[in-house]
Amino acid sequence: MPTPYVKQHTHNGISTIEFYHPEHNSLPGDLLASLVESINHAGENDEVKVVIVKSGGDRTFCAGASFQELININDAATGKVFFSGFANVINAMRKCPKFIIGRIQGKTVGGGVGLASATDFCMATKYASIKLSELNVGIGPFVVGPAVQRKLGLSGMSQIAIDANTFYSADWALQKGLYNQVFDTTEDLDEAVQKFAENLCNYNPEAMTEMKKTFWAGTEDWDTLLAERANESSFVHSLAAVTGNVIIGKNCYIGPGAAIRGDWGEIILEDGVNVQENCTIHMFPGKSIVLKESAHVGHGAVIHGANLGRNCLIGMNSVIMDDAVIGDECIVGAMSFVKAETIFEARQLIVGNPAKAIKEVSDEMISWKTAGTRLYQQLPKDCFETLKEVEPLREIPKHRPKQEDFYKTLQEIKRS
Repeated sequence: MPTPYVKQHTHNGISTIEFYHPEHNSLPGDLLASLVESINHAGENDEVKVVIVKSGGDRTFCAGASFQELININDAATGKVFFSGFANVINAMRKCPKFIIGRIQGKTVGGGVGLASATDFCMATKYASIKLSELNVGIGPFVVGPAVQRKLGLSGMSQIAIDANTFYSADWALQKGLYNQVFDTTEDLDEAVQKFAENLCNYNPEAMTEMKKTFWAGTEDWDTLLAERANESSFVHSLAAVTGNVIIGKNCYIGPGAAIRGDWGEIILEDGVNVQENCTIHMFPGKSIVLKESAHVGHGAVIHGANLGRNCLIGMNSVIMDDAVIGDECIVGAMSFVKAETIFEARQLIVGNPAKAIKEVSDEMISWKTAGTRLYQQLPKDCFETLKEVEPLREIPKHRPKQEDFYKTLQEIKRS
């Protein structure tokens, strides 16, 4: 099998950086780090006027991140290292003071679309279709998203991120602004890239540097933004099933046995939502539903095509049916049944079958609910750091810590 590489050579003011991996030019962490080093070197070299980024092979520019490294993520630390790879490359390209030309000879997927988006001028063949496939492997294109959105706009970015199974043609990418020129053959592409780079070398380097600063204005916070997006903060238990068009925000917890099915429509879990053991979230075809920030879905509950308000609580084994709306900071009692199209305003205590509002939620009740939800918002971090598969103990250890040493009791939470 051919050896992966990143190589760089400079000639007549043009620095060409080429990467290759036998697995369709997928990029493991070591190659991404080498790309960062090569881009930084080109940016610091006074002899370099323009940079070309390309890949080896014929029909694939880049298949994104290494799938093998993705499936080997087993804690928050390795997850952050994995997702930081493309973040570091995009930021290196953004901060490089030289214009970067992208040479895209074939299909590009996932992180590869991010690389193409981070170039300053992108040239491709008609075979260079693009796909953001992250949803297919249970994640979102969060790290590369800002770069892709900068080129395609929010509408184009949303389209390819949600339609994760479709390759969009090079002509589509040209119309949306990702590609600047498209050619029939690789030979035509290479000739045009070389000629364009040579032409740029005749321009004033200081002027090009200032132009690049202008083009990238408004991205000064990307060092922080992309690093935050690379830091995985939500935990989906390995025994949960998350399928289809599902967007999960920060600090969310998805418990074992939960089924979140976005196969027929879009499901959005905003930051801090928890969906506990054996819950089901689904809908009829064509629907989109939102569980707003800090929504708390108790054990065994079913949310079928309903929308949940901010900081609400759905009690254990409750069922919330289609087009129902549970308002902000509502509390639904255990085993309640909320009929389809029922709308509850904010701060209602809801119980029964069929469910009815019996009184307003007090400040004391919502304070207690919020404290309980914070435990679940802390749980993802705890799971990443300490949860691991072990063999069961055959006897109780002599110095086993008391459970009370770890968490406050329910009554203590209520009083805090």
